[in-house]
Amino acid sequence: MNETNTQEMANSVADMNFISMELIDPVKAIWKKRIRLNNGTISFRDGNSALVRWGATHNLDGTLLYTGKYIPVTEGVYDININLTELKYSLVKVKL
Repeated sequence: MNETNTQEMANSVADMNFISMELIDPVKAIWKKRIRLNNGTISFRDGNSALVRWGATHNLDGTLLYTGKYIPVTEGVYDININLTELKYSLVKVKL
């Protein structure tokens, strides 16, 4: 996966919006985004592709899984981080 192919990584399934994330470490493929989400689920995609989608393992422990489970979210602002080298994600709800 390269920077060109991963400009649109997060997909808010509730609204079917593709959201660009910021590449903060191209060597380790680490991406981040602060964003307001609605109640629903999210997954991470490669360049708007429906063919390359990362979700969660069944226990929602922060591990990314190719074609994994959609990740449930409640309405609020989140700091989202994904690490495609270690196959990890985090969603931290921000108190504003």
